[in-house]
Order: sequence, then structure tokens, then C-alpha cells
Amino acid sequence: DLVFDLQSNETLSFGTGGMGNVYLPYPYWVKANVVDTKIGGEVNNVVMPWASTVGILDLPDLPFKVTPLVSTTEYGFIDMNLRNLRPNSPTFSEVTENNFVLSDLGVALEHPNGSRMVIFGDADWISETASRFNNNVLLALNVIDWLAQEDNLASVRSKVVSERNLVFSSDTHRNIVQYTNIGGVPLAFIILGLVRFLQRRSKGFRNKWVVASNKGDENIAGPEDIK
Repeated sequence: DLVFDLQSNETLSFGTGGMGNVYLPYPYWVKANVVDTKIGGEVNNVVMPWASTVGILDLPDLPFKVTPLVSTTEYGFIDMNLRNLRPNSPTFSEVTENNFVLSDLGVALEHPNGSRMVIFGDADWISETASRFNNNVLLALNVIDWLAQEDNLASVRSKVVSERNLVFSSDTHRNIVQYTNIGGVPLAFIILGLVRFLQRRSKGFRNKWVVASNKGDENIAGPEDIK
């Protein structure tokens, strides 16, 4: 299977057949949440390209303690058919709220004897393609520290992380935030400039009126000038 997330995903550049590139959200590149801060430190999310789910079986004789490490948001979906992986795949429009599921994409395992292990649904998140995402690199280093039982290093290294993932409840919500950021700032400057222009124009008009009034007063004769 492959997992996609309709609300928390990466925006990628896609070719348009000789007409240049366009940037589109790509749900199959999931911006997954790092849910175990003991391992992830302050890394909040990582990009998981074409990832599969990791199932946790609650077996009575399982010697390992299994802890979710990376998961989708509640808007995740498990694609079992893999019919179309394009950014405009019709699969996305066929999903309903009843199909959404929070899925684990990575888990950590601990044995009572001290041995440790991590399992991810895909290895592309640490490939050269995804290494441009700083959080991916930091999580990989933090996982290595945890496996080497150097847990304290994860919290120290992750102090530099400042990314925060934005999750939108719908496409309308996403579009409102996007276009408000695009048009809101220029519009605010235009309004501010217009207000400033009107203030200066009004001030200039008052100054002209005062000068004209003073000139008019000079032409009025005082009592000592009357003979």
C-alpha cells in the first residue's frame, strides 16, 4: 500500500510538457508528524515520499515495546490500488471523511535487554532526493543517536529546528490563508499609502488656506491708517 495525506503534504514542481513547471501539492509526499519526542527531539514533522504503513500487532508474547514514531495526520488515507500517482489523481476526489485514518509510518522498538530498532514504511525519506528537507536529516541523526543510546544528543541538536507544520481543515481553508498572505500584505501597503496621501493633501490644503487668510489680513487698514 501507499499512504497519502490530503491536508498535510509537500508542494512539488511538475513539468507541463514544454510549457514550464507548475507547483502543486502532492499528497503522496506526506508531511508526517513526529509523535515521539524522546527520539525526535524538537523535530515536529518530516517529509515521507511514497511511504507505506507500518502495522503494529499486539501479540501477547512480543518481547519488544513498540512505540509509534512517525504518523500521518487524521486526514491520511491508505491507497491499496495504486492506480494513479499523479498530483491530479482521481483517487483524491474519491476519498470521503469515512475513509480518513491516522496511520503509522514509522515505529520504534525496545527490548528489555537494551537493544533497540526502528522500522519505517519507506527509506526514501533519507534518500538524496529528500535530504533537502532539514527536518529529515535531523530526524535521521536523532534516530541514530537513540539507537546508539545517546538520547541526550537529540534534544541538543534539535534546538535549531523551527519548522511548524500547518494543517488545514479543507481546501477552502488552505486557499483563504494562501490568498490572504499573497494579497493581504500589498493591499495593506496600498491602504496605508492612500491614507498617508490623503493626510498630506489635507495638510497642504490647510496651509494654503492659512497663507491666503494672512494675505487678506494685510489688506485691512487699522484705525491709525484712517485719516
